[in-house]
Amino acid sequence: MTAVEVSQAQELLTILIRLQVLYNRLHHVRQQQGDLPFQIEDLQAKAMALKHEANELAEQVHRIEHEIRSLFTSNESLRDQQQKLQKMLNSIRNEQEFFRVKNDLEETNLTIQRNIKTISRLQKELSEKQAELDAKQNALAETQEIILDKEEKLRHVLQITTAQEEKLLERIRTVSEELQMKNPRLYQLFERRRRSMRESKALVPILCIDQESNMVACGGCYRLLPRQLHWELTQRNQVYICESCGRFLVDASFFEEVASTME
Repeated sequence: MTAVEVSQAQELLTILIRLQVLYNRLHHVRQQQGDLPFQIEDLQAKAMALKHEANELAEQVHRIEHEIRSLFTSNESLRDQQQKLQKMLNSIRNEQEFFRVKNDLEETNLTIQRNIKTISRLQKELSEKQAELDAKQNALAETQEIILDKEEKLRHVLQITTAQEEKLLERIRTVSEELQMKNPRLYQLFERRRRSMRESKALVPILCIDQESNMVACGGCYRLLPRQLHWELTQRNQVYICESCGRFLVDASFFEEVASTME
């Protein structure tokens, strides 16, 4: 167990506890947002992907519709040609010319039939693509509705918590300046640990595992601590740091005592 030698240990410990209590409250306020910001971010990414897919399908639908219109237009022209060739065929007396026109007529008929088959295939493909497009657009609309709902919930939470957060941050600045003025080294140690610890818990009260044997553990990493430490912490004449996780350690009753005096 590491002990940091400081003068006026109890006063500094009191300031450290006050600072940690404020950070604990700040974390609780921010937790009220839950994972709404992350949910909104994920949904926005999903909406962007759906919109991109819908745009691609819309382009495919437009292309197929254009092909179908072109084939219908082509068949109209071919049917006009078909009628002309049929009239020519009925009036031709020259055998060579007759077979030439007949071949042209057969080729025209085959082209019309091929176009009809292609139109049928494209119409089926168009129906499938349109169904996919409708499904994507519906999914996009539903996703956008969910985003709006969650954004409204987040705005409501922020309206409640923003003022609380600003007040806590101001109090944190005040207590931080007090600690920095009294012991800059201790302040820097606290800040380094706070930034690296989950939930900004740089200071924790110890946990009493067994009152009869005075067995205690770190309230952060739960590593067992020397039995003598419990008594030493109650004396409040040194600042102790857990060798396992690096958190500041204080007696639980002292932590509660200081926390209860804070508004």
